[in-house]
Amino acid sequence: AMDGVTGDVTKAETFDCWYDTPGGSQDKQLREFIDGLPCRTVVMCAIQDSGEAWWDARSQLLNCGSKLLKPGQGDRPSYRQPWCFIGYKPAEGERPPMWVKEKTGKKETEIKVALDLSVGGGLAD
Repeated sequence: AMDGVTGDVTKAETFDCWYDTPGGSQDKQLREFIDGLPCRTVVMCAIQDSGEAWWDARSQLLNCGSKLLKPGQGDRPSYRQPWCFIGYKPAEGERPPMWVKEKTGKKETEIKVALDLSVGGGLAD
């Protein structure tokens, strides 16, 4: 997690998404991690292996702007497929900004977003 104004990393955590079961402890810990972040925080997430057990935390990631985790989405990450996401935890009634990005891949996945910390700046592609 990163402060969108200062660029400071405010929290970092890892979760074992391969070993967990749907609704398991790691899934709940990820949900609680995102819930505990202040609004207007940049949320960065990556899955190296399978993340299909993350059903409990999926709504939090969707709220941060994920589109690939929606049920029935054709491009959503499949079994053992890497996925990365740079999103934004919005304030009440706010929608995630247009710069939100996510990507899946066969072996490695990388996305980049530039952060302009100048007055009046913000996140941009």
